[in-house]
Amino acid sequence: DRLHAKVDAAAEDSHKRKKASTFAEYIRLLRKQFTFAKPLSALNRQDIMGAIGAYLLIGVVFAQMYRLLAYYLDGGFAIGGAPADFAAIRSLLSYFSFITLTSTGYGDITPLHPYARSLATLEALSGNLFLTVLVARLVGLEMEWREEQRAWCGSGWAA
Repeated sequence: DRLHAKVDAAAEDSHKRKKASTFAEYIRLLRKQFTFAKPLSALNRQDIMGAIGAYLLIGVVFAQMYRLLAYYLDGGFAIGGAPADFAAIRSLLSYFSFITLTSTGYGDITPLHPYARSLATLEALSGNLFLTVLVARLVGLEMEWREEQRAWCGSGWAA
């Protein structure tokens, strides 16, 4: 009889713990959903502004690297086909950086030195890869958020 009483007490205790655990999980889920309510979308303004800021920062960093190259390598860049010294090219390197980052490439400024060409190639690849990875990640986050909303509502009408 004592064994049965211990088994019954243990089973009851286990059942209470399961209920408490389930209740705690339910409360956690409610807090997550309502107290820290998600925005209308998984993506918010800060995410978008952060991505734009990071993309612009890539262009600024490359512009500074081009300035260093132009300063130390006279004739590393050409304007309209003619090699340019640092004084002539200095103010145009931010423009060149963003034209390269976006892969627009007007051709009015050309990297002549192998280091400058390599840096321009790296920037063009970085710009394309950044946008590709960023868009894929943002779309993935949005799809994940919508799937969570469908699961939360249970009927599939969310989103």
